[in-house]
Amino acid sequence: MTKGYNRIAGIYDSLAQLVFGKAMIQSQTVFLDRLQDTKSLLVLGGGTGWWLNDLMEMNPHLKITFVDSSSEMIRIAKTKLNLKYQVDFVCGTSESVQVNDKFDGVILYYFADLFSEEELSVIIQQLIQRMNNASIWLVTDFANKKGWHSGMLKIMYAFFGFTTGQKSNRLPDWQNQLEKAGLIKMEQRTFYGKFMESVLYRLTKA
Repeated sequence: MTKGYNRIAGIYDSLAQLVFGKAMIQSQTVFLDRLQDTKSLLVLGGGTGWWLNDLMEMNPHLKITFVDSSSEMIRIAKTKLNLKYQVDFVCGTSESVQVNDKFDGVILYYFADLFSEEELSVIIQQLIQRMNNASIWLVTDFANKKGWHSGMLKIMYAFFGFTTGQKSNRLPDWQNQLEKAGLIKMEQRTFYGKFMESVLYRLTKA
């Protein structure tokens, strides 16, 4: 998320629930149990991290590096996290992750839609270099497969462009980008009239 998200961090979750009901929550939790055996996890664009306690309860020894460019989102995420759990919070971008750090998995919740096709392709390659073999990728984002999806996306990009200064204004084909990079789709679920898609991938390095 861009730094401009500081402006709406306090109302972000409430706004999402107002517009989408429980669909966004469901889309972010549907595959969390698939990370029960993961030892190290990278989270990019984690937002308020309201789901962190659920994940840590399933996997209390999980080491999480939680990255978000909004300092206010990170502040809120810290307040929501149960004191018995430890998470490494980083205010920055994907480039803030140490080159030598390696992870067994990555979560991208409504992260890909912030970038162009070209930018996303570069980020995916950067992430691949930071993953251990047979890493799990949990990716959830919007889809554009129906007429009304296009209308919703135009409204959303206009809103976030105005309120946060977000530069992107078109949804990239994030599933195609991930599959082109060699990720294998294992499971997929859709929500809110197929406007939201949660996909579980596996990346096995040669």
